[in-house]
Amino acid sequence: MIRNPAMKEFKLICVSARDWFARGEQYGEQAAPEIRMCVETYKEHLSRMKGLEWPDAREEAMRYLPFVTAALPGETGMLRGVARSSGVDFEDIMVLNTRYELLHYPKKECTTYAVLRSASRESKVYVGQNWDQRPMIALHSIMLHVTLADGTKIMGMTEAGQLLRNGMNSHGLGLVSNGLHSSRDLKETGVPGNFMRMRALRSKNFEEMTEIVTAFHRSVADNYLLASAEDRALDIEGIPGSPVILYPDNGVLAHANHILSHPELDTSKGKKFRGERLTALLRQHAGNITTDLIKECLRDHKGYPDSICSHPEGGETDLHSTWMTIASILYNLDDLELEVCRENPCMGEYKKYRLSDY
Repeated sequence: MIRNPAMKEFKLICVSARDWFARGEQYGEQAAPEIRMCVETYKEHLSRMKGLEWPDAREEAMRYLPFVTAALPGETGMLRGVARSSGVDFEDIMVLNTRYELLHYPKKECTTYAVLRSASRESKVYVGQNWDQRPMIALHSIMLHVTLADGTKIMGMTEAGQLLRNGMNSHGLGLVSNGLHSSRDLKETGVPGNFMRMRALRSKNFEEMTEIVTAFHRSVADNYLLASAEDRALDIEGIPGSPVILYPDNGVLAHANHILSHPELDTSKGKKFRGERLTALLRQHAGNITTDLIKECLRDHKGYPDSICSHPEGGETDLHSTWMTIASILYNLDDLELEVCRENPCMGEYKKYRLSDY
């Protein structure tokens, strides 16, 4: 098992300045060591796994700058502030925030879910995921809490130097995501997922969030599961040029790394069962689902090591080549609380956070 026993929970970064650049400066100052670690990690990883040397990675990442500057100047300004206060080049920060597009692994990457009131024992709405990735990123992953100028609070998980990869906000909205791989990927440049997720998490209502995720032009496929304390949830298979919406069944919705709407477009090389397995586990208890039950489902080892609770294969110790669950996450959209377990939930404990406490 690959883990850092000295770190049983993720570092929490809180930013609340009035403008985007200043919030970025707060972020970069607090997370500077982790950001520098993240940059050095990806210098090695991109070279080893993609044959992409850092100067070329920077050039590729900067191809996205015109899109994000035009569509999302606030988020772009925040990253400029991160670069300035962390002492890292802005081009390096852009690589970190386009790493999904640059690497785009055709394998397993996360299992997501939502539970609506009709399926919950306490009549609450939950959304979350097991975030699966290369073990190396656990060393520089963080939790980020952002208070916007209008008072909206956002909290979620990411890698240091990046915008949010998943999260919830004080309007009772939550978003989680997992990788997809399609035959339509990388035909042209678009808005990177990291930027789009951060914008979506600024939404005031479910319609706005849904419109943002479906409307943005994207270069590679990705999957987004959205939920709201309005007792609504849906899944958007973000296939370039033709996103497709999937809806809950019996108050439950789950997804992994395979395109369900158009399987003929799916080029993923991962095994197809985690999304189906989590759906089946949750549906068995529809109407009686609790947070404890969700956590047990997220610890499931059917198909080990490529299970919902994902582990390195065959004792593999190379942090760059194997896969594991980096974080197990549960967002309670009614109580505006989240519970996070660092790394495999079968081996750790969930820590609870309340959005209003920060």
